[in-house]
Amino acid sequence: MARGILFGRGAPGASNSLELHMHIGQWLVTAGAKTVKVRSPWFPRGADNAVFTYEEIETVGAPSFGVSVFHRSVDDTGNGVAATGEGSGWSAVSGSNFKYRRYNGLKEMVRFEFELSGETETMDAVLYRMLAPTWFDKVAA
Repeated sequence: MARGILFGRGAPGASNSLELHMHIGQWLVTAGAKTVKVRSPWFPRGADNAVFTYEEIETVGAPSFGVSVFHRSVDDTGNGVAATGEGSGWSAVSGSNFKYRRYNGLKEMVRFEFELSGETETMDAVLYRMLAPTWFDKVAA
Protein backbone atom coordinates (compact mmCIF):
# COMPACT_ATOMS: atom_id res chain seq x y z
CA MET A 1 0.00 0.00 0.00
CA ALA A 2 1.36 3.40 -0.93
CA ARG A 3 1.81 5.81 1.94
CA GLY A 4 3.13 9.30 2.05
CA ILE A 5 2.14 12.91 2.29
CA LEU A 6 0.91 14.84 -0.72
CA PHE A 7 1.33 18.59 -0.83
CA GLY A 8 -1.12 20.71 -2.74
CA ARG A 9 -1.97 24.37 -3.12
CA GLY A 10 -5.29 25.87 -2.24
CA ALA A 11 -7.87 26.88 -4.80
CA PRO A 12 -6.93 29.56 -7.33
CA GLY A 13 -7.07 32.93 -5.64
CA ALA A 14 -6.71 31.39 -2.16
CA SER A 15 -3.77 32.08 0.12
CA ASN A 16 -0.49 30.33 -0.69
CA SER A 17 -0.63 28.12 2.39
CA LEU A 18 -0.03 24.42 1.77
CA GLU A 19 -2.60 21.75 2.57
CA LEU A 20 -1.44 18.36 3.83
CA HIS A 21 -3.24 15.23 2.65
CA MET A 22 -2.43 11.68 3.70
CA HIS A 23 -2.37 9.13 0.86
CA ILE A 24 -3.64 5.97 2.54
CA GLY A 25 -5.02 3.85 -0.26
CA GLN A 26 -4.74 2.58 -3.81
CA TRP A 27 -6.90 3.53 -6.77
CA LEU A 28 -8.17 0.85 -9.13
CA VAL A 29 -9.71 2.27 -12.32
CA THR A 30 -11.59 0.79 -15.27
CA ALA A 31 -13.26 2.36 -18.30
CA GLY A 32 -15.89 1.15 -20.69
CA ALA A 33 -17.72 -1.38 -18.48
CA LYS A 34 -14.66 -3.66 -18.23
CA THR A 35 -13.24 -5.79 -15.43
CA VAL A 36 -9.75 -5.23 -14.00
CA LYS A 37 -7.95 -7.72 -11.74
CA VAL A 38 -4.68 -7.04 -9.94
CA ARG A 39 -2.80 -9.14 -7.39
CA SER A 40 -0.67 -8.12 -4.45
CA PRO A 41 2.82 -9.53 -3.94
CA TRP A 42 3.11 -12.77 -1.96
CA PHE A 43 3.75 -12.38 1.76
CA PRO A 44 4.35 -14.96 4.51
CA ARG A 45 1.43 -15.85 6.73
CA GLY A 46 1.66 -14.86 10.38
CA ALA A 47 -0.31 -17.88 11.67
CA ASP A 48 -2.59 -20.63 10.35
CA ASN A 49 -5.71 -18.45 10.48
CA ALA A 50 -6.46 -14.79 9.82
CA VAL A 51 -9.09 -12.11 9.66
CA PHE A 52 -8.53 -9.80 6.70
CA THR A 53 -10.14 -6.37 6.56
CA TYR A 54 -10.37 -3.78 3.81
CA GLU A 55 -11.96 -0.35 3.45
CA GLU A 56 -13.60 1.15 0.39
CA ILE A 57 -12.59 4.75 0.95
CA GLU A 58 -14.18 6.26 -2.15
CA THR A 59 -15.91 5.15 -5.34
CA VAL A 60 -16.39 6.87 -8.69
CA GLY A 61 -19.33 5.72 -10.78
CA ALA A 62 -21.09 2.51 -9.77
CA PRO A 63 -18.39 -0.18 -9.75
CA SER A 64 -18.48 -3.65 -8.25
CA PHE A 65 -15.37 -4.23 -6.11
CA GLY A 66 -14.21 -7.46 -4.53
CA VAL A 67 -11.19 -8.96 -2.78
CA SER A 68 -10.12 -12.61 -2.98
CA VAL A 69 -7.42 -14.34 -0.93
CA PHE A 70 -4.98 -16.80 -2.51
CA HIS A 71 -2.48 -19.03 -0.73
CA ARG A 72 0.23 -21.56 -1.55
CA SER A 73 3.08 -23.52 0.02
CA VAL A 74 6.55 -21.97 -0.14
CA ASP A 75 7.75 -24.59 -2.63
CA ASP A 76 4.75 -24.19 -4.97
CA THR A 77 4.97 -22.05 -8.08
CA GLY A 78 2.24 -20.17 -9.88
CA ASN A 79 -0.67 -18.11 -8.65
CA GLY A 80 -1.73 -20.38 -5.79
CA VAL A 81 -5.31 -21.42 -5.06
CA ALA A 82 -8.22 -19.40 -3.76
CA ALA A 83 -8.55 -19.66 0.01
CA THR A 84 -12.00 -20.46 1.36
CA GLY A 85 -13.24 -17.92 3.84
CA GLU A 86 -15.96 -18.39 6.42
CA GLY A 87 -19.53 -17.54 5.47
CA SER A 88 -20.85 -16.54 2.09
CA GLY A 89 -18.66 -13.48 1.62
CA TRP A 90 -17.11 -10.44 3.22
CA SER A 91 -19.09 -9.01 6.15
CA ALA A 92 -19.68 -5.29 6.49
CA VAL A 93 -18.84 -3.48 9.71
CA SER A 94 -22.00 -1.59 10.60
CA GLY A 95 -21.84 2.15 10.03
CA SER A 96 -18.56 2.06 8.09
CA ASN A 97 -16.99 1.21 4.73
CA PHE A 98 -14.98 -1.67 6.24
CA LYS A 99 -15.48 -5.32 5.27
CA TYR A 100 -13.85 -8.35 6.90
CA ARG A 101 -13.63 -12.11 6.46
CA ARG A 102 -12.04 -14.92 8.43
CA TYR A 103 -9.84 -17.54 6.74
CA ASN A 104 -8.71 -20.81 8.35
CA GLY A 105 -5.95 -23.24 7.39
CA LEU A 106 -3.86 -20.86 5.31
CA LYS A 107 -0.74 -22.17 3.61
CA GLU A 108 2.65 -20.48 4.07
CA MET A 109 2.31 -17.74 1.43
CA VAL A 110 -0.67 -15.41 1.01
CA ARG A 111 -1.70 -12.75 -1.52
CA PHE A 112 -4.79 -10.73 -2.42
CA GLU A 113 -6.59 -10.34 -5.73
CA PHE A 114 -8.53 -7.12 -6.22
CA GLU A 115 -11.28 -7.08 -8.85
CA LEU A 116 -13.12 -4.03 -10.14
CA SER A 117 -16.00 -4.41 -12.59
CA GLY A 118 -17.12 -1.21 -14.25
CA GLU A 119 -20.78 -0.52 -14.80
CA THR A 120 -20.61 2.63 -16.93
CA GLU A 121 -19.26 3.43 -20.38
CA THR A 122 -17.07 6.25 -19.05
CA MET A 123 -15.06 5.48 -15.93
CA ASP A 124 -15.50 3.56 -12.69
CA ALA A 125 -12.96 3.55 -9.87
CA VAL A 126 -12.47 2.60 -6.24
CA LEU A 127 -10.01 3.91 -3.66
CA TYR A 128 -9.35 1.09 -1.20
CA ARG A 129 -6.91 -0.02 1.47
CA MET A 130 -6.13 -3.32 3.15
CA LEU A 131 -5.60 -3.21 6.89
CA ALA A 132 -2.93 -5.28 8.63
CA PRO A 133 -4.13 -8.88 9.04
CA THR A 134 -5.17 -10.25 12.41
CA TRP A 135 -3.35 -13.59 12.69
CA PHE A 136 -4.24 -16.37 15.15
CA ASP A 137 -3.47 -20.07 15.59
CA LYS A 138 -6.78 -21.28 17.00
CA VAL A 139 -9.79 -20.14 18.95
CA ALA A 140 -10.18 -21.46 22.49
CA ALA A 141 -13.54 -23.08 23.14
